[in-house]
Amino acid sequence: MRFAHFSDTHLGYSSYRKLTADGYNQREEDVRDSFVRVIDKIIELKPDFCIHSGDLFDSPRPSNRNIALVLKEFHRLANSGIPTVVIAGNHETPKVKQLGHIFGILEFFPAIHSVYTGEYKVIRLNGVAIHAIPQCVSVEAFERELERLTPERDVEYNVLTVHAAIKGIPEFSRGDFNELFVDEKYFETFHWIALGHYHNHALVSPNAAYAGSTERFSFAEAAQPKGFVLVDLEKRAHTFVQIPVREMVEITIDPSRLSTTDLNTEIETLCETLSPEGKIVKFKIQGFEPSQVSLIDFRRFSVLTRDAVHSAIEVAPEDEETVSSSPAIQLSRLSDEFKAYLDRLLKLPENERRELQDLGLYYLSLVEEIGSD
Repeated sequence: MRFAHFSDTHLGYSSYRKLTADGYNQREEDVRDSFVRVIDKIIELKPDFCIHSGDLFDSPRPSNRNIALVLKEFHRLANSGIPTVVIAGNHETPKVKQLGHIFGILEFFPAIHSVYTGEYKVIRLNGVAIHAIPQCVSVEAFERELERLTPERDVEYNVLTVHAAIKGIPEFSRGDFNELFVDEKYFETFHWIALGHYHNHALVSPNAAYAGSTERFSFAEAAQPKGFVLVDLEKRAHTFVQIPVREMVEITIDPSRLSTTDLNTEIETLCETLSPEGKIVKFKIQGFEPSQVSLIDFRRFSVLTRDAVHSAIEVAPEDEETVSSSPAIQLSRLSDEFKAYLDRLLKLPENERRELQDLGLYYLSLVEEIGSD
């Protein structure tokens, strides 16, 4: 008995200014392409069923194009005899109930089992009980649903899937305001746990794994392979199936040994060596004061990296972890900027801050959706 586990596809994500020949955001198309590659490979491997462990979409209001893509690709799985269980993650779950949940439309397709109402649900497929807990409205609500977990006795295998960080292990936290945490004690009675939320593939315990995201969404993931997990329940084993994705390259430069002229020469040499065409490139200059930014030849850097999907130089003083953006770097997504603004400037009680953030992110999701249409 085998199943494919993939996660964090974030359809609708877009970034940078590069457009395709058809006028679509290049990074949004990269995300769509990686999703299709995963489905292609799953169909080729012919597992008994599929689990998607959350953040199918990047926002609660995906574009029509991305809704259509999901329906088309899940229909391909169904036609190949591969049913799919998909749970809601924090990205596609609306902060305002009146908006309704996009996963509601998936209920009309018999081979797609969507779990999104904030409640624990058990789905039986091919003699396997899949215990699914989607994104919940609060940490307390999530804990209540976890307490309800009860393995089925009349099946051969019980599989748990949740979209959450692991309690007590900071590495698996992404710092999202609506992030949930699961205690490993809940894993003991299940044959396998298919986890979502953390973007790097990781084996948490002998019977629990994060599939990781299917694309790279930050330079923290630059060196990480992307793909999905193929689980063999009989052998209690898993294989990570890698798919090709766009290359991200981050290079750190130590300017202490270089003059300004040598630094620009070093940047030029590195650009020529790495062949930036089609890549996402960032040079990080650690130990360089922001007041010295004007000494960098950004015009030449832009020429050398003109064929990259995106290129940037970031500088930071030696004693600071937070990187200061150079003029070559575009602003991050509105939602990220808004959260960073709240973190920097507002000293509010946690409940008031969260309420303000929820409302602000809801309106920003509408703006980002308009921008992606």
